[in-house]
Amino acid sequence: MKMNVKIIMTLLLCLITICMYSAEETYDIAVKNSDGVTIYYNYTNNGEELSVTCFYYNFYNPSSSYKGTIRIPETVTFMNRTRKVTKIGDLAFYNCKIDSVSLPKTIKSIERRAFMKCKIESIRLPEGLEEIDYEAFLDCQMKSINIPSTLKKIYAEAFNGCSYLNKVIVSDIATWFNISFIYFWPYETTSYAYTTYPIAYGKLYSDENTQIKDLVIPEGVTTIPKYMFKGHKRLHSIKFPSSLKYVNESAFENSEIIFYLNDGLVTIGDRAFYKCSGLPSSLKLPASMKSIGKNAFVGCSFDSVYIPKNITSIGSKAFGDCDIPEVVSLIENPFEITTDVFSTNTYYNATLYVPIGTMDKYKATKGWKNFYYIVEGTPSGIKNVTLDKETNIPIYDLTGRRLKKPNKGVNIISGKKIVIK
Repeated sequence: MKMNVKIIMTLLLCLITICMYSAEETYDIAVKNSDGVTIYYNYTNNGEELSVTCFYYNFYNPSSSYKGTIRIPETVTFMNRTRKVTKIGDLAFYNCKIDSVSLPKTIKSIERRAFMKCKIESIRLPEGLEEIDYEAFLDCQMKSINIPSTLKKIYAEAFNGCSYLNKVIVSDIATWFNISFIYFWPYETTSYAYTTYPIAYGKLYSDENTQIKDLVIPEGVTTIPKYMFKGHKRLHSIKFPSSLKYVNESAFENSEIIFYLNDGLVTIGDRAFYKCSGLPSSLKLPASMKSIGKNAFVGCSFDSVYIPKNITSIGSKAFGDCDIPEVVSLIENPFEITTDVFSTNTYYNATLYVPIGTMDKYKATKGWKNFYYIVEGTPSGIKNVTLDKETNIPIYDLTGRRLKKPNKGVNIISGKKIVIK
Protein backbone atom coordinates (compact mmCIF):
# COMPACT_ATOMS: atom_id res chain seq x y z
CA MET A 1 0.00 0.00 0.00
CA LYS A 2 2.79 2.40 0.91
CA MET A 3 4.46 1.61 -2.41
CA ASN A 4 1.27 2.44 -4.31
CA VAL A 5 0.97 5.79 -2.48
CA LYS A 6 4.56 6.67 -3.43
CA ILE A 7 3.90 5.78 -7.06
CA ILE A 8 0.70 7.82 -7.12
CA MET A 9 2.45 10.84 -5.52
CA THR A 10 5.28 10.60 -8.01
CA LEU A 11 2.85 10.51 -10.92
CA LEU A 12 0.97 13.48 -9.52
CA LEU A 13 4.18 15.50 -9.19
CA CYS A 14 5.14 14.63 -12.76
CA LEU A 15 1.69 15.66 -13.96
CA ILE A 16 1.89 18.96 -12.09
CA THR A 17 5.36 19.64 -13.53
CA ILE A 18 4.16 18.87 -17.06
CA CYS A 19 1.22 21.23 -16.60
CA MET A 20 3.47 23.97 -15.26
CA TYR A 21 5.96 23.82 -18.07
CA SER A 22 3.91 22.58 -20.98
CA ALA A 23 3.48 24.90 -23.92
CA GLU A 24 0.28 26.83 -24.11
CA GLU A 25 -1.09 29.38 -26.50
CA THR A 26 -0.72 32.85 -25.07
CA TYR A 27 -1.80 35.15 -27.87
CA ASP A 28 -5.14 36.92 -27.86
CA ILE A 29 -5.59 37.32 -31.60
CA ALA A 30 -3.89 36.16 -34.79
CA VAL A 31 -4.15 38.38 -37.87
CA LYS A 32 -2.50 38.12 -41.28
CA ASN A 33 -0.50 41.15 -42.41
CA SER A 34 -0.52 42.56 -45.95
CA ASP A 35 1.89 39.81 -47.06
CA GLY A 36 -0.38 37.09 -45.82
CA VAL A 37 1.90 36.26 -42.86
CA THR A 38 0.09 35.55 -39.60
CA ILE A 39 1.22 37.77 -36.72
CA TYR A 40 0.20 37.00 -33.14
CA TYR A 41 -0.85 39.76 -30.73
CA ASN A 42 -1.84 40.35 -27.13
CA TYR A 43 -4.05 43.19 -25.95
CA THR A 44 -2.22 45.82 -23.93
CA ASN A 45 -2.96 49.21 -22.35
CA ASN A 46 -6.41 48.07 -21.20
CA GLY A 47 -7.15 46.59 -24.59
CA GLU A 48 -6.60 49.82 -26.48
CA GLU A 49 -3.31 48.72 -28.12
CA LEU A 50 -1.55 45.55 -29.26
CA SER A 51 1.75 43.85 -28.46
CA VAL A 52 3.40 41.39 -30.85
CA THR A 53 3.87 38.01 -29.19
CA CYS A 54 4.87 34.42 -30.00
CA PHE A 55 2.66 31.53 -31.11
CA TYR A 56 2.88 29.85 -27.71
CA TYR A 57 4.80 30.46 -24.54
CA ASN A 58 6.91 28.14 -22.48
CA PHE A 59 9.82 29.75 -20.66
CA TYR A 60 12.09 26.81 -21.45
CA ASN A 61 10.87 26.31 -25.02
CA PRO A 62 8.96 29.28 -26.42
CA SER A 63 8.05 29.28 -30.08
CA SER A 64 7.02 32.06 -32.41
CA SER A 65 7.08 30.26 -35.77
CA TYR A 66 8.07 33.46 -37.59
CA LYS A 67 10.20 32.88 -40.69
CA GLY A 68 11.40 34.77 -43.76
CA THR A 69 10.53 38.46 -44.06
CA ILE A 70 8.31 39.83 -41.29
CA ARG A 71 6.47 43.13 -41.59
CA ILE A 72 4.69 44.36 -38.48
CA PRO A 73 1.86 46.78 -39.38
CA GLU A 74 1.18 50.07 -37.63
CA THR A 75 -2.43 49.14 -36.98
CA VAL A 76 -4.46 45.94 -36.90
CA THR A 77 -8.18 45.63 -37.52
CA PHE A 78 -9.94 42.74 -35.80
CA MET A 79 -13.71 42.37 -35.47
CA ASN A 80 -14.16 45.89 -36.86
CA ARG A 81 -11.87 47.36 -34.15
CA THR A 82 -8.60 49.03 -35.19
CA ARG A 83 -5.74 49.22 -32.73
CA LYS A 84 -2.16 50.50 -32.85
CA VAL A 85 0.73 48.04 -32.47
CA THR A 86 2.94 49.65 -29.80
CA LYS A 87 5.12 46.84 -28.37
CA ILE A 88 7.25 43.88 -29.33
CA GLY A 89 6.44 41.54 -26.47
CA ASP A 90 8.46 39.20 -24.29
CA LEU A 91 10.08 36.37 -26.35
CA ALA A 92 8.14 37.40 -29.48
CA PHE A 93 10.96 36.46 -31.84
CA TYR A 94 12.77 33.99 -29.62
CA ASN A 95 15.13 31.72 -31.58
CA CYS A 96 13.62 32.77 -34.91
CA LYS A 97 15.54 32.44 -38.15
CA ILE A 98 14.25 35.35 -40.19
CA ASP A 99 15.61 37.27 -43.16
CA SER A 100 14.44 40.67 -41.96
CA VAL A 101 11.89 42.32 -39.70
CA SER A 102 10.21 45.66 -40.38
CA LEU A 103 8.96 47.53 -37.32
CA PRO A 104 6.48 50.43 -37.60
CA LYS A 105 6.98 53.88 -36.10
CA THR A 106 4.15 53.14 -33.63
CA ILE A 107 6.39 50.75 -31.66
CA LYS A 108 7.30 52.39 -28.34
CA SER A 109 9.05 49.54 -26.53
CA ILE A 110 10.86 46.26 -27.12
CA GLU A 111 10.15 44.01 -24.14
CA ARG A 112 12.32 41.50 -22.28
CA ARG A 113 14.00 38.85 -24.42
CA ALA A 114 11.96 39.92 -27.45
CA PHE A 115 14.74 38.97 -29.89
CA MET A 116 16.58 36.50 -27.65
CA LYS A 117 18.67 34.07 -29.76
CA CYS A 118 17.13 35.47 -32.91
CA LYS A 119 19.05 34.65 -36.09
CA ILE A 120 18.82 37.74 -38.26
CA GLU A 121 21.27 39.74 -40.37
CA SER A 122 20.25 43.21 -39.18
CA ILE A 123 17.48 45.02 -37.32
CA ARG A 124 16.21 48.48 -38.18
CA LEU A 125 14.69 50.11 -35.11
CA PRO A 126 12.00 52.72 -35.89
CA GLU A 127 11.96 56.38 -35.01
CA GLY A 128 9.44 56.55 -32.19
CA LEU A 129 10.97 53.71 -30.19
CA GLU A 130 11.53 54.81 -26.57
CA GLU A 131 12.67 51.77 -24.53
CA ILE A 132 14.70 48.60 -24.97
CA ASP A 133 14.01 46.30 -22.02
CA TYR A 134 16.18 43.82 -20.09
CA GLU A 135 17.89 41.18 -22.26
CA ALA A 136 15.87 42.32 -25.28
CA PHE A 137 18.57 41.17 -27.72
CA LEU A 138 20.22 38.54 -25.53
CA ASP A 139 22.43 36.28 -27.69
CA CYS A 140 20.86 37.73 -30.84
CA GLN A 141 22.97 36.98 -33.93
CA MET A 142 22.36 40.29 -35.71
CA LYS A 143 25.35 41.98 -37.36
CA SER A 144 24.06 45.55 -37.38
CA ILE A 145 21.54 47.71 -35.55
CA ASN A 146 20.58 51.38 -35.59
CA ILE A 147 19.79 53.58 -32.61
CA PRO A 148 16.82 55.94 -33.23
CA SER A 149 16.92 59.50 -31.94
CA THR A 150 13.74 58.91 -29.90
CA LEU A 151 15.27 56.20 -27.70
CA LYS A 152 15.18 57.17 -24.02
CA LYS A 153 16.14 54.03 -22.03
CA ILE A 154 18.22 50.90 -22.50
CA TYR A 155 18.02 48.35 -19.69
CA ALA A 156 20.60 45.94 -18.25
CA GLU A 157 21.98 43.18 -20.48
CA ALA A 158 19.95 44.42 -23.44
CA PHE A 159 22.79 43.43 -25.78
CA ASN A 160 24.39 40.67 -23.73
CA GLY A 161 26.06 38.04 -25.91
CA CYS A 162 25.68 39.92 -29.21
CA SER A 163 29.08 38.72 -30.38
CA TYR A 164 28.14 38.98 -34.07
CA LEU A 165 27.28 42.67 -33.78
CA ASN A 166 29.74 44.68 -35.85
CA LYS A 167 27.92 47.86 -36.82
CA VAL A 168 25.99 50.25 -34.54
CA ILE A 169 24.45 53.12 -36.47
CA VAL A 170 23.91 56.30 -34.46
CA SER A 171 22.83 59.08 -36.79
CA ASP A 172 22.14 61.57 -34.00
CA ILE A 173 25.15 61.54 -31.66
CA ALA A 174 23.73 64.22 -29.32
CA THR A 175 20.63 62.18 -28.45
CA TRP A 176 22.82 59.08 -27.93
CA PHE A 177 24.34 60.83 -24.90
CA ASN A 178 20.89 61.59 -23.49
CA ILE A 179 19.78 57.95 -23.24
CA SER A 180 19.31 56.63 -19.70
CA PHE A 181 21.27 53.40 -19.36
CA ILE A 182 19.98 51.09 -16.62
CA TYR A 183 22.82 48.88 -15.35
CA PHE A 184 21.01 46.88 -12.67
CA TRP A 185 18.23 44.33 -12.66
CA PRO A 186 15.38 45.22 -10.28
CA TYR A 187 16.18 44.32 -6.67
CA GLU A 188 19.76 43.30 -7.58
CA THR A 189 23.05 45.04 -6.89
CA THR A 190 25.09 43.46 -9.68
CA SER A 191 25.95 45.88 -12.47
CA TYR A 192 25.62 44.74 -16.08
CA ALA A 193 27.17 47.86 -17.54
CA TYR A 194 29.24 46.45 -20.36
CA THR A 195 26.40 44.45 -21.95
CA THR A 196 23.98 47.37 -21.74
CA TYR A 197 25.80 49.28 -24.50
CA PRO A 198 25.64 48.03 -28.10
CA ILE A 199 28.91 49.79 -28.93
CA ALA A 200 30.62 47.45 -26.47
CA TYR A 201 30.44 44.99 -29.36
CA GLY A 202 30.13 46.97 -32.59
CA LYS A 203 31.89 49.77 -34.42
CA LEU A 204 30.19 53.15 -34.43
CA TYR A 205 28.64 54.37 -37.70
CA SER A 206 26.84 57.60 -38.58
CA ASP A 207 24.96 55.87 -41.40
CA GLU A 208 24.98 52.51 -43.10
CA ASN A 209 28.32 53.08 -44.83
CA THR A 210 30.21 55.69 -42.78
CA GLN A 211 32.25 54.51 -39.80
CA ILE A 212 33.06 57.03 -37.09
CA LYS A 213 36.69 56.71 -36.03
CA ASP A 214 37.27 60.23 -34.68
CA LEU A 215 34.22 61.18 -32.64
CA VAL A 216 33.48 64.86 -32.12
CA ILE A 217 30.85 65.09 -29.39
CA PRO A 218 28.35 67.84 -30.30
CA GLU A 219 28.04 71.08 -28.36
CA GLY A 220 25.27 70.92 -25.78
CA VAL A 221 26.27 67.52 -24.42
CA THR A 222 27.09 67.98 -20.72
CA THR A 223 27.72 64.41 -19.49
CA ILE A 224 29.47 61.21 -20.51
CA PRO A 225 27.32 58.51 -18.86
CA LYS A 226 28.75 55.75 -16.69
CA TYR A 227 30.53 52.93 -18.54
CA MET A 228 29.65 54.31 -21.98
CA PHE A 229 33.05 53.66 -23.57
CA LYS A 230 34.40 51.17 -21.05
CA GLY A 231 36.93 48.89 -22.75
CA HIS A 232 36.27 50.49 -26.12
CA LYS A 233 38.97 49.90 -28.72
CA ARG A 234 37.19 50.80 -31.95
CA LEU A 235 37.31 54.60 -31.79
CA HIS A 236 40.59 56.33 -32.53
CA SER A 237 39.87 59.62 -30.76
CA ILE A 238 37.20 61.62 -28.97
CA LYS A 239 37.03 65.40 -28.80
CA PHE A 240 34.98 66.84 -25.95
CA PRO A 241 32.72 69.89 -26.51
CA SER A 242 33.11 73.04 -24.43
CA SER A 243 29.70 72.25 -22.89
CA LEU A 244 30.91 68.97 -21.34
CA LYS A 245 31.08 69.16 -17.54
CA TYR A 246 30.93 65.61 -16.19
CA VAL A 247 32.80 62.45 -17.11
CA ASN A 248 31.04 59.85 -15.00
CA GLU A 249 32.18 56.63 -13.34
CA SER A 250 34.22 54.24 -15.53
CA ALA A 251 33.18 56.16 -18.66
CA PHE A 252 36.44 55.31 -20.44
CA GLU A 253 37.88 52.61 -18.20
CA ASN A 254 40.45 50.44 -20.01
CA SER A 255 39.80 52.13 -23.35
CA GLU A 256 42.46 52.90 -25.96
CA ILE A 257 40.88 56.13 -27.23
CA ILE A 258 42.94 59.31 -27.71
CA PHE A 259 41.30 62.14 -25.77
CA TYR A 260 41.12 65.87 -26.39
CA LEU A 261 39.91 67.34 -23.08
CA ASN A 262 37.90 70.55 -22.94
CA ASP A 263 38.22 73.63 -20.75
CA GLY A 264 34.77 73.31 -19.15
CA LEU A 265 35.20 70.03 -17.27
CA VAL A 266 34.01 70.13 -13.65
CA THR A 267 34.02 66.52 -12.43
CA ILE A 268 35.92 63.39 -13.37
CA GLY A 269 34.26 60.39 -11.75
CA ASP A 270 35.62 57.25 -10.09
CA ARG A 271 37.72 55.13 -12.49
CA ALA A 272 36.74 57.44 -15.33
CA PHE A 273 40.09 57.05 -17.10
CA TYR A 274 41.28 53.92 -15.29
CA LYS A 275 44.22 52.43 -17.24
CA CYS A 276 43.54 54.52 -20.32
CA SER A 277 46.39 54.71 -22.80
CA GLY A 278 45.20 57.68 -24.87
CA LEU A 279 45.60 60.59 -22.46
CA PRO A 280 48.29 63.22 -23.16
CA SER A 281 51.66 62.65 -21.48
CA SER A 282 51.39 66.12 -19.96
CA LEU A 283 47.98 66.16 -18.28
CA LYS A 284 46.81 69.74 -17.77
CA LEU A 285 43.45 69.60 -16.03
CA PRO A 286 41.31 72.63 -16.89
CA ALA A 287 40.86 75.55 -14.50
CA SER A 288 37.15 74.71 -14.24
CA MET A 289 37.83 71.37 -12.52
CA LYS A 290 36.35 70.87 -9.03
CA SER A 291 36.79 67.20 -8.22
CA ILE A 292 38.66 64.05 -9.26
CA GLY A 293 37.17 60.69 -8.28
CA LYS A 294 38.72 57.59 -6.75
CA ASN A 295 41.05 55.62 -9.04
CA ALA A 296 40.31 58.15 -11.77
CA PHE A 297 43.70 57.84 -13.52
CA VAL A 298 45.08 54.58 -12.12
CA GLY A 299 47.77 53.06 -14.33
CA CYS A 300 47.97 55.97 -16.79
CA SER A 301 51.34 57.19 -18.04
CA PHE A 302 52.20 60.86 -17.43
CA ASP A 303 55.39 62.92 -17.59
CA SER A 304 53.65 65.72 -15.73
CA VAL A 305 50.30 66.52 -14.13
CA TYR A 306 48.93 70.04 -13.61
CA ILE A 307 46.28 70.39 -10.89
CA PRO A 308 44.25 73.63 -11.10
CA LYS A 309 43.70 75.89 -8.12
CA ASN A 310 39.91 75.41 -7.92
CA ILE A 311 40.06 71.67 -7.22
CA THR A 312 38.32 70.90 -3.93
CA SER A 313 38.64 67.10 -3.73
CA ILE A 314 40.88 64.34 -5.05
CA GLY A 315 39.79 60.76 -4.39
CA SER A 316 42.00 57.99 -3.04
CA LYS A 317 44.35 56.40 -5.58
CA ALA A 318 43.34 59.00 -8.15
CA PHE A 319 46.86 58.72 -9.60
CA GLY A 320 47.67 55.28 -8.22
CA ASP A 321 50.22 53.20 -10.12
CA CYS A 322 51.28 56.31 -12.05
CA ASP A 323 54.99 57.16 -11.72
CA ILE A 324 54.85 60.89 -12.44
CA PRO A 325 58.16 62.80 -12.51
CA GLU A 326 56.54 66.22 -12.16
CA VAL A 327 53.38 67.33 -10.33
CA VAL A 328 52.31 70.96 -10.45
CA SER A 329 49.66 72.03 -7.96
CA LEU A 330 48.15 75.50 -8.27
CA ILE A 331 46.03 75.02 -5.12
CA GLU A 332 46.82 77.93 -2.79
CA ASN A 333 45.24 76.43 0.32
CA PRO A 334 45.96 72.70 0.13
CA PHE A 335 43.32 70.38 1.58
CA GLU A 336 44.02 66.96 3.02
CA ILE A 337 44.26 64.02 0.63
CA THR A 338 44.75 60.35 1.40
CA THR A 339 48.34 59.16 1.35
CA ASP A 340 47.61 56.84 -1.59
CA VAL A 341 46.45 59.52 -4.06
CA PHE A 342 49.89 59.26 -5.70
CA SER A 343 52.14 56.23 -6.03
CA THR A 344 55.07 55.61 -3.67
CA ASN A 345 57.51 56.20 -6.54
CA THR A 346 55.90 59.56 -7.26
CA TYR A 347 56.14 60.62 -3.60
CA TYR A 348 59.80 59.60 -3.37
CA ASN A 349 61.05 60.88 -6.73
CA ALA A 350 58.76 63.50 -8.25
CA THR A 351 59.13 67.24 -7.83
CA LEU A 352 55.97 68.86 -6.50
CA TYR A 353 55.70 72.48 -7.63
CA VAL A 354 53.46 74.65 -5.45
CA PRO A 355 52.44 78.33 -5.49
CA ILE A 356 55.00 80.77 -4.09
CA GLY A 357 54.57 81.24 -0.36
CA THR A 358 52.68 77.96 0.21
CA MET A 359 55.50 75.46 0.76
CA ASP A 360 55.02 75.37 4.52
CA LYS A 361 51.29 74.70 4.07
CA TYR A 362 51.98 71.75 1.79
CA LYS A 363 54.60 70.36 4.15
CA ALA A 364 52.04 70.45 6.95
CA THR A 365 49.09 68.95 5.04
CA LYS A 366 48.25 65.25 4.98
CA GLY A 367 49.04 63.58 1.70
CA TRP A 368 50.93 66.50 0.17
CA LYS A 369 53.63 66.37 2.83
CA ASN A 370 54.57 62.89 1.61
CA PHE A 371 56.39 64.45 -1.34
CA TYR A 372 60.13 64.45 -0.65
CA TYR A 373 60.83 67.26 -3.11
CA ILE A 374 58.56 70.30 -2.82
CA VAL A 375 59.52 73.47 -4.72
CA GLU A 376 57.78 76.84 -4.87
CA GLY A 377 57.05 78.21 -8.33
CA THR A 378 56.18 76.54 -11.60
CA PRO A 379 58.54 74.64 -13.88
CA SER A 380 59.94 76.97 -16.52
CA GLY A 381 61.31 74.28 -18.78
CA ILE A 382 64.72 76.02 -18.57
CA LYS A 383 67.54 73.51 -18.41
CA ASN A 384 70.40 75.99 -18.22
CA VAL A 385 70.83 79.74 -17.88
CA THR A 386 73.78 81.49 -19.53
CA LEU A 387 74.50 85.01 -18.35
CA ASP A 388 76.61 87.68 -19.99
CA LYS A 389 79.67 88.17 -17.76
CA GLU A 390 79.38 91.95 -18.02
CA THR A 391 75.73 92.21 -16.98
CA ASN A 392 76.36 91.15 -13.37
CA ILE A 393 72.70 90.14 -12.81
CA PRO A 394 72.20 89.29 -9.11
CA ILE A 395 71.43 85.62 -8.45
CA TYR A 396 70.44 84.25 -5.03
CA ASP A 397 69.31 80.93 -3.60
CA LEU A 398 66.29 80.68 -1.29
CA THR A 399 68.44 81.36 1.79
CA GLY A 400 69.51 84.72 0.36
CA ARG A 401 73.05 83.60 -0.47
CA ARG A 402 74.36 85.24 -3.62
CA LEU A 403 75.44 82.84 -6.36
CA LYS A 404 77.88 83.14 -9.25
CA LYS A 405 75.56 81.09 -11.47
CA PRO A 406 72.10 79.54 -11.06
CA ASN A 407 71.82 76.22 -9.27
CA LYS A 408 69.44 73.40 -10.12
CA GLY A 409 66.12 74.08 -8.43
CA VAL A 410 64.72 77.46 -7.38
CA ASN A 411 66.82 80.58 -7.90
CA ILE A 412 66.01 84.24 -7.37
CA ILE A 413 67.13 86.11 -10.49
CA SER A 414 66.46 89.84 -10.76
CA GLY A 415 63.99 89.51 -7.90
CA LYS A 416 61.99 86.68 -9.51
CA LYS A 417 61.88 83.01 -8.57
CA ILE A 418 63.06 80.88 -11.47
CA VAL A 419 63.12 77.07 -11.47
CA ILE A 420 66.12 75.52 -13.20
CA LYS A 421 65.84 71.85 -14.13
